[in-house]
Amino acid sequence: MGRVVDRAVFHKLPTFLLHLLACSLGSMNRVEVFELVSKYDYGPITNVMKNVVSLMKLGFTQARACEVVAEQTASRHMSSFLSRFAKVIRAGEPIQGFFRSEYETFMARYYSSHQRSMDVLRRLSEAYVATLSSGVLVFITLVMTAMVLNLPSVVFWSALLLICISNAAIAIALYGAAPPANVIWASPKSGHAIMLSASLILTLLFAFSAMALLFVKDHHALLMAISGLPCLAYGIIALRLRTRTKGLDEAFPQFLTTLCASLKATGTTVRSVMGDISQMDFGPLSKPVRWLRARLEAYVEEKKCWDLFKREAGSEIVRAHVDILTDALSSGAPLDDVGNLIVSSVIKMLDMRKRREEVAAFLRGMLIPLHMVLCSLMAMIASIISAFLEFVSAVGQSSPTLSMFMAFPPVPIGLYFYIAISALTIVSSVAAAVVEGDTKLTLTLYLGILALGGVAYHVTYVLFESLIRNIWVPQLPLQPMRA
Repeated sequence: MGRVVDRAVFHKLPTFLLHLLACSLGSMNRVEVFELVSKYDYGPITNVMKNVVSLMKLGFTQARACEVVAEQTASRHMSSFLSRFAKVIRAGEPIQGFFRSEYETFMARYYSSHQRSMDVLRRLSEAYVATLSSGVLVFITLVMTAMVLNLPSVVFWSALLLICISNAAIAIALYGAAPPANVIWASPKSGHAIMLSASLILTLLFAFSAMALLFVKDHHALLMAISGLPCLAYGIIALRLRTRTKGLDEAFPQFLTTLCASLKATGTTVRSVMGDISQMDFGPLSKPVRWLRARLEAYVEEKKCWDLFKREAGSEIVRAHVDILTDALSSGAPLDDVGNLIVSSVIKMLDMRKRREEVAAFLRGMLIPLHMVLCSLMAMIASIISAFLEFVSAVGQSSPTLSMFMAFPPVPIGLYFYIAISALTIVSSVAAAVVEGDTKLTLTLYLGILALGGVAYHVTYVLFESLIRNIWVPQLPLQPMRA
C-alpha cells in the first residue's frame, strides 16, 4: 500500500511543487501558502497538507506540524519534503529559495525517471508482441498435437491458459511501468465525466457479451465483432476528443506567454488585456479564450471565469496550470518569473507526452495487424481441422486405420478458438490502453478495434473452408455432395 501511495505522490509532485513556488513568489507567507495549496486536489498529497494545516490550527508551529506529519505519512517523498521544510523554517531561511531548489531538483529527477520509464515500456512492448506471436504458434502446435495423439481435454485448456497467462503477465508489467498519462480532465457533471462513465459501461457490456456468446451454437467470432461495434463507435468519438485536447494543449504555452507579456507591458488586469488577446489565433484554444474574454467583460467573478475556462478546455494540463497561474497572480507574484515557470512546466509535460506517444504508436502499429493475422491463422487451422475430420469420417468406413489417425477433439474447435480470440482481444486491449494513457477511454477504443479480429477469423474460415472443399470433396465418393 505504501508503494502505491508513494507512486501516486511522485507523479503529483511536479505541479504541487510548482504551485508552492509560484505562490511563494508573491506576498503570501508560508502559512498562507500551505493553507491555499491544501484546498486543491493533489491526490494523497492533499491529505498530508490538510493534516499539517489542521495541526497548525490546533496551536502547533508550522515546523513542528510538518515534523509530526512527516513521521506519520506513508509516502517517503512527502516525509522527506516536510522534514526538509521544517529545517528551513527553523533556520529562518527564505522559503522562495527552498521551493525553487526543491522544484528544479525534483523536475530534473522526474524527467529522467520518465525517460527511463519510456525505455522500459518500449522493451516490454517488444516483449509483448514477441510473446503474443510465438505464444499463438505454440498454442496452435499444442492443439494439433493433442488432436493427433488423442490427448484429454485438459491439454487443450492448459495450452489456452498458458498463452493467456504469459500475455497477461506482460500486460501487468506494462501497467506497473507506465506513469499516469491523462490527457482529458473530467470535471464533475461535465460532458467528459459522462463520457468516462459511458466508457466503463461499454467495456463491461462487451465483457458480458463475450461470455454470453459461449452459449451460442455457431459464428462466435463474428458475433463478438458485432458486439464490439458500439465500443468502436464510442472509441472513435473519444479519439477525436483526445486529438482536440492535445491540439489545445499545444496552443496553451503560446496563450500563457502572450497573457503574461501583455499583463507586464500594460500593468493592468486580465480583464483589460483579454480583449486584444482574444483576437489572436490559438487554434483549438481560441474558442475557450473568447468565452473567457466575454465573461470577464460581463464582470463575472474572475475565479469563476477561469473555472469555466478549465471546464471548456477539458485538459489535465490546462486544469493544473490555470490554478497555479490564478493563485500566483492573486498573490502578486512577478509576472516574468511566474510566466516562465508555468510555460516551462507545460512544455516539459508536452515533451514527455510526445515520447510516450512514440512508444504507444510503436505498440499500436505492431499489435493491431498482428492480432488480425493471428486470428486469420487460427481460422485457417480451424478450417483445416474441420475439413480433415470430415475427410476422416467420410473414408473411415473403408479405412479404419485412417479413422484412428486423428480423433475428434474433446471440445468444439470453433468454440475453443473463439475463447482464445476473445481472451487475447481483452488482454491486448488492456496492454495497448495502458501504454496509450487515458485508459478508461482508450480501452474501449482498442476493444472495438481488436474485436474486428472476429471478422478476420470468420471471413478467413469461410474462404479457406470453401477452398478446401473444392479440392477434397470431388475426391470423396463416399461423402454425399452438397446441393
